[in-house]
Amino acid sequence: MTDLTQTAVSTVEVAEATPTTPDQPKPQSIYDLYKTEAEQEKKGFFYKLSPTIGILMARAGGANSNFTKFIDVETRPIRKQIKGDRTSRDVLDMLQDIMKQAFAATVILDWQGITHPTTGEILPYNQENALMLMRELPDLFADLQEQAMELANFQSEALDDDAKN
Repeated sequence: MTDLTQTAVSTVEVAEATPTTPDQPKPQSIYDLYKTEAEQEKKGFFYKLSPTIGILMARAGGANSNFTKFIDVETRPIRKQIKGDRTSRDVLDMLQDIMKQAFAATVILDWQGITHPTTGEILPYNQENALMLMRELPDLFADLQEQAMELANFQSEALDDDAKN
């Protein structure tokens, strides 16, 4: 056994031998860290961007098979270019736009408090408006991508916290 393996085994043995008290958190399992709620991945969670603005978002992937199917169908025409490692700037731009379209069609489910930038009127949720926002606000799109892929947003503990708020 290597020193590193011996240290890991010793650490595990110590952790198992150490009793927990009511004040100490229960040791986590790998399932606590990575298991998500499949139904919630499809129904979405409410991502609050400010006190008045929020977006209902499904997961990008996982149990949200509509997202995966959308990406699969829309990338077929350029798949040879992608696999052949001939990815020009144009192909990369097309992939980025396909991802925005996928989010508009399968990840962003609804929103509240989003207004038109010039008129100030409430911007109704629909795929066209969602796509427009992500094209005009690339940092918003980057933030939404991060949130839609964050496991914690689709785990039962996070959902319990959402229900309390």
